[in-house]
Amino acid sequence: MNHPDVSDNSYAIIVTPTLTPAGTWTGEVSVSISLSQDNTLSEPDRIELEMLCEYMTSVLPAIEDDEKVRDLLGTYVGESIRRTEDSSLGDVQEVFNFHTPTKGTA
Repeated sequence: MNHPDVSDNSYAIIVTPTLTPAGTWTGEVSVSISLSQDNTLSEPDRIELEMLCEYMTSVLPAIEDDEKVRDLLGTYVGESIRRTEDSSLGDVQEVFNFHTPTKGTA
């Protein structure tokens, strides 16, 4: 899978569905965080971005364990994230934009 915005300093959260022998999704996923060995960011910056990715991946158990968190994030997704229609990936992937920038405090 290729993405036009991936660089040596990109971090990727990879979600892989678990499939049955017949090829249908079981409802389970494995999640991993990936970054390039050619990453040129400073150690403190890498640590901050890794923490951001860890926060993002921790959402899965949080929404599974806590209905209030699930409802809060469900509302946030509905109000704050939109699919872009100008995705260069066409039908291969969907790209999401977040309207609220982190302003360096992610």
